[in-house]
Amino acid sequence: MKVVQFTIPVSGQQSVIVQEDILPHFYPHLHRHKETQITWIQEGEGTLLAGDYMQRFEPGNVFVFGANLPHLFKSDPIYFDKRRRKKVKSVTLFFDTESALGMLLRLPELKSVNKFIHSAAGALQVPERYCQEVESAMMQVKQKKRGIAAGCFSPASPINEFDQTVEGAHFNTCAPAYY
Repeated sequence: MKVVQFTIPVSGQQSVIVQEDILPHFYPHLHRHKETQITWIQEGEGTLLAGDYMQRFEPGNVFVFGANLPHLFKSDPIYFDKRRRKKVKSVTLFFDTESALGMLLRLPELKSVNKFIHSAAGALQVPERYCQEVESAMMQVKQKKRGIAAGCFSPASPINEFDQTVEGAHFNTCAPAYY
């Protein structure tokens, strides 16, 4: 399967791009992009391909994809049947850790966030017990629309707890991650 190099439409005014999709099915091509991606599946089911890994996805799942990792949310066949009137819905954050945001992530206060992002060089699925907190942080970023706010990652955030774990023990690794 050929991998499509995808370019995320980036505004010079934002360090984080928020994309909300409500579609009949997810983008049907294996693709990659230079941005790190966090996707919250709100509606829709199918098979996730990330690197050389496959697994089911369903509403409530949250995934993190490292930069340039080939991935695809392959919607179940029922989503392509127009008579069924099914839809998928997701919220995705895209950000380039090599941009100005990368400098911000090197601040000591964001050490845990930086470690989390760089451990997602492959793909990670956020465990169910943390999804609600991550979804809440994603909604805060979406509502601000002018970039990421450090307040979205409070000391009680599951991302900060990641710093206390051994090589991502709190997270399911979907594809090889490099530590």
